[in-house]
This record gives sequence, C-alpha cells and structure tokens, in this order.
Amino acid sequence: MNVTVFSATNCAVCHAEMQWLDIKSISYKNVVVDEAEDGMEQLMKATDGAFQTTPFTLIETDDGKQTVAGFDRGKLQSILGL
Repeated sequence: MNVTVFSATNCAVCHAEMQWLDIKSISYKNVVVDEAEDGMEQLMKATDGAFQTTPFTLIETDDGKQTVAGFDRGKLQSILGL
C-alpha cells in the first residue's frame, strides 16, 4: 500500500491528518504542493484535474486507487483497514 498526502505549507488540517497517520503508524509520502517543484502537477494528475482541497490523500493498493479529499477520518480508517 502506498499513501501520498498532498498538503500545503500553512494548512492546519493537513498537519492534523499527517499527525493522525503518524499516531496510527501509517507510512506516507508528503507532497507539499506549494513547495515541491512539481507538487501541483502531481496533485492535478492524482485528482484527474479536479483538485478541490488539501489535504488530498491518494491510497494505492493492489486493487487500485482510492482518494480522500480533506481529512475524513472515517473514510481513511475504512480504506486503511483501521
């Protein structure tokens, strides 16, 4: 399973989600869209051009891709099997 969190530098909700993932011992890659050279490009690709908010979480498994817009703990728990 690969988890990527697209975040923004001053996004408190982004930081809260990443702290929650840390507490749950979920490994993830953080792409800071306003700092990474190609961060926004990566985000637009992950959202199929329909970017709405940060955090935006992309979860890739053997069964495919799932996404979570915003910090939706319930949806994250369900997808991550927590």
